[in-house]
Formats: sequence, C-alpha cells, structure tokens
Amino acid sequence: YGVGPERAAQLERLGIRTVGDLLHDRPRRYEDRRHVGTIASLRLGEAATVRGKIVALGVNWYRKRTKSVFEIILDDGTARLHCRWWNVPFMENYFQVGDEVLVFGKPIHFKPRTIDHPETEIIEGGEDISIHLNRVVPIYEGIGALSTRVLRRLMAAALGTVTEGLPDHLPASVRQKNRLVDRAPAIRETHFPDAKAPIEMLANFRTPAQVRLIFEEFFSVGAGLALKRRKAKAATGIEFKITEVVRESIKKILPFHPTAAQKRVLKEIADDMRSPRPM
Repeated sequence: YGVGPERAAQLERLGIRTVGDLLHDRPRRYEDRRHVGTIASLRLGEAATVRGKIVALGVNWYRKRTKSVFEIILDDGTARLHCRWWNVPFMENYFQVGDEVLVFGKPIHFKPRTIDHPETEIIEGGEDISIHLNRVVPIYEGIGALSTRVLRRLMAAALGTVTEGLPDHLPASVRQKNRLVDRAPAIRETHFPDAKAPIEMLANFRTPAQVRLIFEEFFSVGAGLALKRRKAKAATGIEFKITEVVRESIKKILPFHPTAAQKRVLKEIADDMRSPRPM
C-alpha cells in the first residue's frame, strides 16, 4: 500500500495500526464532486468545489512579522480565485506555481473572489484520479503530511484487496431480522459510495451501508455488556447478613428521616448485599 516506517508512525497517531483499523476509519463527511463548478460560477456564501491552476502564491507579513497571510491565486480559464490562510506561513511549502488544485469552501467576497481557509487537494499526475474526482468523495480526518487525499488512496488500495475475505461478525438471523446489508459491501459503500448515492443521506449517515456499520458497533457494545453481566452473575460474591441491629445502626447514622423512595433504595441495597452474587 506504500506504507513505510514513517507513514506507519503517522497512521499510528490516528490510532491506525492494522488494515482492519484503516477500513474502520470512516469518513467524517462527504464531498459531492460529481459536478465540479467553475470559479466564475461561485456564489457568495455557498460552499462549492472548483478546480484551477496556481498562477501566483506568497506570504505577506504584518505587525513586525508577528502576523501573516499565505495566499494562492487559482485560474481555471473563467475567472481567478484567491485562497487565504492566516498565520500558517509554512503552508507555502505545500504548493508551487503550476499545481492543479481542487478547492472546497465558501466565498466571502467577490472583489476579488476570495475563500479563507478552504480545504484543498493537489491533483497529482499519474495518479488514479477516479477516486478523487467525478464522484462523491470521502473526506477523512488527516494529520500533518497524512492528508485526506493520502488516506483516500490507502483506503482504495485496501478495499481492492481485502474486503471480500472479511468475516461478518453479525449472525445471519440478526442481519435478516434488521434487513442489514453484508459487511464487505457495507464497508466499500461507506468509503466509496455508489454514483447515485444521495448526498443528503450520506451526510446524515442514513444509507444502508452506514446503518449496517453503526448497528454493528452498537451490537458489539451490547454483546460485550451482556457477556460481562453473565460473567458477573456466575461469579461468587460475599453474602452479608443484614440483621435488625444493622438496620437500626444505619438509621442512626442518617441525619434525616428517609423518604419512601429512599427507603426503597436502601432495601434494594440490602437485598443486593444479602445476595451471593456481586452487585
């Protein structure tokens, strides 16, 4: 998958140590790139994705070099777009004039057309563009050099080799009763949705694939708690003798007269302590 020691360390910072961890690192949101617009078609305050070539870039410093703004200027043949990032001058190292860049964000004004702190991806030559463009694209929580684009590429490589052999932990009866799709297609569709997938359902985690994986998480938690309860019931605890003398002693400790509800709770505690099972 192109993961060496350095990238493995970056993945570990995200809690990803195995291919299974990677496949369960679900997208934090989705971006509809089936219709990448032109810069000229951008509308004030409306989020959109556009694509253009960097024609200029640079860092401007203010207040005796304590404040800065890094800016790139994109051109797609229809208009130009200014993208700005405040107080992150190191971003100048990530871009070069001539780079083809995807930009997602909301224009804040049109003179000139400007987006502050947009999400960006550089379109690299020789790469399989089909996983980054002309589709609903998964957006992952990246970190440092481990960008959402890199995670998307790693995810596509993993999905292409291992999903068919993934075991399905949900019993068939549970899947049938709750009308759940199988695990392998659910993982594939969650990361790279079908071309016709409604973006609204994806955004609200309501597609059959997403529902299946969410159900699986709750099922696993519930099964784990049930096993703990069973183990606790099977264990032998300490059986206490609650005599009338003990009851009177407890009443004397309390600085108030207990209500009916408090008496009921005290009785439940006493019953639990008399039981040989752990509370």
